[in-house]
Amino acid sequence: MPDGREATPGGARGRAEPDGLPARPVSRGAFRAMAAIGLAFVVLAAAVAMALPEHIGKQAAQAAVTAAALTSAICCLVTARRVPRHERRWRRFEAAAITSSFVAGVAVSMVASGETVPDLAATGAAPLLGYALGLAGLLTFPTERARAIPISTNKRGGMAWYLEAVLDGLLVVGSLLLLVYAILVVPLVRSTQINQASLAFGVAGGAGKLILLSAVIFILIFRRPTGSGSLSLLSASLLLFAVTDGAALNAYAKATDGPDAVVLVGFAGGSVLTALAAAASHDGMIIRTRRSPRGVWARVAVPYLPLGCVGALLAAQIITHADIPVAQIIGMLALMLLALARQLVTTIDNTLLLARYEDSRARLHHQAFHDPLTGLANRTLFFRRLRAAIDRHERTGHPVALLFCDLDDFKVVNDNLGHAAGDRVLRTAAHRLAQAAGPTDTVARLGGDEFAVLLDTRAADQAGGRTEELRAAGDRIRAALRIAVAIEDRRHLVRASLGLVIVGTEAGPVCPDEVLQHADHAMYAAKRLGKGSLVVYSPEIDDSRQAGMAG
Repeated sequence: MPDGREATPGGARGRAEPDGLPARPVSRGAFRAMAAIGLAFVVLAAAVAMALPEHIGKQAAQAAVTAAALTSAICCLVTARRVPRHERRWRRFEAAAITSSFVAGVAVSMVASGETVPDLAATGAAPLLGYALGLAGLLTFPTERARAIPISTNKRGGMAWYLEAVLDGLLVVGSLLLLVYAILVVPLVRSTQINQASLAFGVAGGAGKLILLSAVIFILIFRRPTGSGSLSLLSASLLLFAVTDGAALNAYAKATDGPDAVVLVGFAGGSVLTALAAAASHDGMIIRTRRSPRGVWARVAVPYLPLGCVGALLAAQIITHADIPVAQIIGMLALMLLALARQLVTTIDNTLLLARYEDSRARLHHQAFHDPLTGLANRTLFFRRLRAAIDRHERTGHPVALLFCDLDDFKVVNDNLGHAAGDRVLRTAAHRLAQAAGPTDTVARLGGDEFAVLLDTRAADQAGGRTEELRAAGDRIRAALRIAVAIEDRRHLVRASLGLVIVGTEAGPVCPDEVLQHADHAMYAAKRLGKGSLVVYSPEIDDSRQAGMAG
């Protein structure tokens, strides 16, 4: 099925395609006039057929069918000369299909009425040829690949989508086959008033309509047709032809005089719809199945529409106490099993998709609150935990202990060994910090070579022992960072200057920025003492800092 060109919406009547042809086969006004004239013609033909005597009414209906078929074929051929090259083929195929189907319809009428057909073999090939040409027209209708499917990007998800596609196809074909069997084949086989030639025409017609209806539904499921108005009109035309043909064949099976004249007018209506499809603008929007939620639901529901028709038919047969063939019951059960399998595959695929979504959501949440290089908590998460610790301190009196770490001579590592080596030092330091900290402590990288550890103080026993215990935790972390690291056959001693701040009950209300600032001041005091030192914050540190700045 060829990909159609991407047509851009536009309302200018004189706008032309790249090959110089107009964007519309006819103007909008002309199309509206054609639709009005076609509707009036069908209504008038039905009224005349009902008003005249039965025999004359059928002749009038046959004349209306002939006029509509010829007009539709001519319209397809004329509009094919006024559209771009990729839009011509399906119009020409439809013109040939209408002509062939018209010949087949005349042959069916002659055979059913007992008249002699000059060459029954050649005439019997007419319906098959008509359906083949109609199928060729549908297959050459300009479409695009449905880029929205399959939704799953991994191999398992793609296989699930193809399995769903196969089950959808089986549902569509099986449902249409069962409809044709119940509506057309069974009445024809049971009829004692129809000859074998009419029965052969009926079976061929049912098979042809099954193929064409399946093709339309598959296009809607797996492709994105351009000029969606044309395809909608073609689908309506095909459906009207199928309903009218079924009613006519049922009438031939039940009575010798054939269908009513009004039924025959349905063929004229189908031809009018085909003519309107050929005259519809080919630059219309692609059928809305991707962006519109309603269109997405329509795409999902399409495979189940024929199954719903089968269920409605079965319900009507049960209500009217009609004789239901065993084959129809078996076919209905098989379709129900297919639908159950389809839903099972969909459920499994949706479960896997939901699991992938949850994994992706958890991954995004982790990335939002953790440093990508070291895997430690980032500044956002750290400040959130620090705020929670301060709130708990204000409620319960538990102290807040924050350890601020800055790697010594990290710039020397970056300058001499490169940024890759610097990243290795950062990852090693983060690993050592995470190992040395307690399981309930929060270790974070604040940026560059700066790390912070929010110590959990809830396990502290007595007020007098808090400082000693927390300083011991700081010494343990400081010792963990005095590790020789091998980088490109060179050994580098990773050390850090640490500042520890402990907020007790005597500190009064504090904010996270103030606590971090005090820890930062203590860390710089540790650097002044010497690399790899630990200093516990006290107000005297700020006094000496201010004195140094004043000096």
